[in-house]
Amino acid sequence: MTEPAPATEPGRVTITVPAWVAALRDPGVRAAIVLVGLAVGGFVMLALAWRGGARTPYVPLQLP
Repeated sequence: MTEPAPATEPGRVTITVPAWVAALRDPGVRAAIVLVGLAVGGFVMLALAWRGGARTPYVPLQLP
């Protein structure tokens, strides 16, 4: 019987990560995540401004 060869050099540790974590190293994926986050943040800010402006009974003061 023969011994299996070690996968790495002695003293080194190999770790595995899920594919979605490994995909975060791609700059395109990171840029898409940042852009989606900014878009969601923009819609949240629009909703908050709408809510605050709609509460104002005097129409000229409803401009954000």
